[in-house]
Amino acid sequence: MDRFILLMLASILSGFALLKLPLSGTFLEGISPVTDVIGIITVLLFSLFLIYKGLRALLTNLKKGLVHSRVLSHVQKGHFPLNSAFRFWLKANRASTRSSVGISRS
Repeated sequence: MDRFILLMLASILSGFALLKLPLSGTFLEGISPVTDVIGIITVLLFSLFLIYKGLRALLTNLKKGLVHSRVLSHVQKGHFPLNSAFRFWLKANRASTRSSVGISRS
């Protein structure tokens, strides 16, 4: 797993820790609203960033045809049934999928 993604997950956990930090009864009780706001912003910011990175990786794989080849291999092995519209789409795009991932026509 990428270290950068682990850092983002650790940042989300630290945001939750700031939200749950008990400051009542201490001399830091006055900054409790500030730590709540920082915790909320931290969790939202890093969560949205992880969602963005995940969608970007998914779209990159779709663009490269890697996901197409995986779906095609699962279909050929009979791992899951497909409806007729998706089978038609696969048949129509089979040549472009093979050429994009380097599969021969034999």
